[in-house]
Amino acid sequence: MEGHFITLTPHRNLGPKEGFEPVADKAIELPADASIEDIGNAIIALVTP
Repeated sequence: MEGHFITLTPHRNLGPKEGFEPVADKAIELPADASIEDIGNAIIALVTP
């Protein structure tokens, strides 16, 4: 959360030695006062291919 926005950023698993890498172009930004339902739907959208 930064300012008046929540940013959800998925990460790509690079393996046990490399860790995780953010996939910035797939990030979803929501207003800080977004509903729980909106946040949940955004998370589902991030993990659904």
